[in-house]
Amino acid sequence: MNNFYQHGLPQPFHISAGGVLFNEEHEICVHHFHKRDIPSNVHFLMDHLDDVWHLMRESLEGNEPLHDAVLRGMQEEFGVVGAVDKYLGAKIDTITGPNQSPFEKLTIYHAVKLVSFEERPDHDAESKSVMEWHSPRDLIAIFDAQCAKTKRPELDERIIIERFMTAYGLN
Repeated sequence: MNNFYQHGLPQPFHISAGGVLFNEEHEICVHHFHKRDIPSNVHFLMDHLDDVWHLMRESLEGNEPLHDAVLRGMQEEFGVVGAVDKYLGAKIDTITGPNQSPFEKLTIYHAVKLVSFEERPDHDAESKSVMEWHSPRDLIAIFDAQCAKTKRPELDERIIIERFMTAYGLN
């Protein structure tokens, strides 16, 4: 498979499709990762925190369309079927880690309405998270507290939650 949109030497750029999975009550599903439950080689992504929250994000594969990538990510990471409902914009972060050069990550976010639950795959770090449903306002508070403890830009998705609230008249 061609990983054209994934970072790696000599390409310091990466594209991901992000998803704001929501239910009928406009609660949002997020990953809640506990450091003890994930492989040590990705602990650097959590900075010095024991746990972190973030939205679903999936790397593009080959020439995969954005809609397909976000729906694949929902199935692979949360075990759900969803329907892409709105485009929520994008976020660019510089990702750094041990023994690697920094790279630019563009994440393109979509609001995805929950259709149904299926079996959650158990094949990667994302499947080790706890799936939590929060109101958008509660999620903003969670991200506020998280961002007060870390400078990792990819852990700050408040702007996407705010856009979701605006798009659905939840302000």
